[in-house]
Amino acid sequence: MRALQTEGKDVETQDVQFVDMSKKYPFGIAVFDNTQINHLFHTETLEMKFQ
Repeated sequence: MRALQTEGKDVETQDVQFVDMSKKYPFGIAVFDNTQINHLFHTETLEMKFQ
């Protein structure tokens, strides 16, 4: 869990700010299972939207 808006130096360029709840936000995901084989990752950009 994280805040929708974060604070700090250069926050606008270092973290996404969820200020518009009607906007779709692009993101990616990767899973590391510590086996050194068959890591999972998504090659396409996913979209997150608030409901």
